[in-house]
Amino acid sequence: MNSFTVKHQQWILFPLCVLLLYGLPKENEALSSDGQALVNFRNSVVNSDGVLLQWRPEDEDPCGWRGVKCDSKSKRVTGL
Repeated sequence: MNSFTVKHQQWILFPLCVLLLYGLPKENEALSSDGQALVNFRNSVVNSDGVLLQWRPEDEDPCGWRGVKCDSKSKRVTGL
């Protein structure tokens, strides 16, 4: 009976682990804190020309986003 329980636990734990590892949102996995702040800003602003929609949370570095200025050494956002 004990092996029966262990076998069932394995069948329950394995899919649960897979879901936790691969099912969690990865939108901001690589995004810096500056980038996350910019995405939050973008989501709160009404933008008629669509420039802010080009800011993609999937990008690691927001310094390449249109309209974003960064310090070349620290790679931190310094202006918009």
